[in-house]
Amino acid sequence: MTVGRLVAIICIFGCVLVAWMILGTSINTRTITHIGPLGKEVEELWGREHLQAAPEVTLTTGANKSTRAELDSSNILVKLNLQHRRKGLLWYATYGVAFDGRYTFQNTLSEPVTAKVTFTFPSQNTIYDDFDFRVGDLVATPNGGTASELERNILLSPGQKADIHIAYRSRGLDQWLYRFSDGITTVRNFSLAVNTDFADYDFPARTISPSTKERTASGWTLRWQFGNLVAGSDVGVRMPSRLNPGPLASKMSYFAPVSLLFFFTVLVVLGAV
Repeated sequence: MTVGRLVAIICIFGCVLVAWMILGTSINTRTITHIGPLGKEVEELWGREHLQAAPEVTLTTGANKSTRAELDSSNILVKLNLQHRRKGLLWYATYGVAFDGRYTFQNTLSEPVTAKVTFTFPSQNTIYDDFDFRVGDLVATPNGGTASELERNILLSPGQKADIHIAYRSRGLDQWLYRFSDGITTVRNFSLAVNTDFADYDFPARTISPSTKERTASGWTLRWQFGNLVAGSDVGVRMPSRLNPGPLASKMSYFAPVSLLFFFTVLVVLGAV
């Protein structure tokens, strides 16, 4: 192994190293540049992640004194259907969700009240099909509340109970969450069943893991059941992600010169021997 050949090998390796770094950087830059715009396009077409909050009940007396009522029971059924979609060099975990929640609450005061039930939409940039929001026999329409919520009032006598029914079919992105309240609250007689059509799943950070899980033919049935829970955490499911070709190709480009370095090392050692 002469000095001239050693210098030539070093020059070849240096040129190849620079070429691979340029390729990897260009792929990485292209991927990062398109993350924001492509993500917004997917959200506009499919919707954002869902954060479904429990309905809020406010009891108002004739003297205009208001108090917040807790839900006596919650029975919720959710179906998640995963559909991966690709934009550019990135895969996005989009899903369809079918939500059906039935709740009960009671007028715990010793006088008649007006109960105001508020439902907050889990996401604003999406559609809601087969939507149903009713309190007792009264159907709520978009005439009341704001653009992100609906309200319905019902008159209750002392000790009277009322039912709440919320149902819809919608679409979301990445993960689905259910929130008991904005802070620490008491949850009584709570039952949530999530049926998935995918086998791989994860749970978002700072959420409660399911009480039981059962394997089905198409995915899983995850159940959260609590008799009397005091918590400030959410429950939810994160969709499985596909391997994105852009970041993978970028990493492969960055590590490609390593194998060439090993080859040249063996070549130099054999030449020296």
